[in-house]
Amino acid sequence: MSYSQFSLPAIVKIFKLKTVEKIALFGDITPLFCSTYLKETLDYNVPR
Repeated sequence: MSYSQFSLPAIVKIFKLKTVEKIALFGDITPLFCSTYLKETLDYNVPR
């Protein structure tokens, strides 16, 4: 079977897989803020 013939439903059927979809995979993670130093370093070194 060539790469262009692959599809998720076909692979699930062939290998008897189960797909699990989660909407809020990282929903319960508390956001962290970066330091001023990191912001300044990124501003200086990362092209826009």
